[in-house]
Amino acid sequence: MLFFLAMRNDVDSLTIDDEIDEGFSALIEKARRFGVKVKFYSTEVRKDSARISNPLRFVPRPSRLRY
Repeated sequence: MLFFLAMRNDVDSLTIDDEIDEGFSALIEKARRFGVKVKFYSTEVRKDSARISNPLRFVPRPSRLRY
């Protein structure tokens, strides 16, 4: 399992930006194809605490066209 934690509570989805790190994005997709569970959660941050909050929806980026 891969676990990603967004350190904010104002999001409802997450995507891996392949324009920043194409190799990382490709490895995440490969892991998913091989059955690795990938979980994404937001964080409820308060003045004196933080806790894991809501699960986030994963939005895969469409493959970029290559010529």
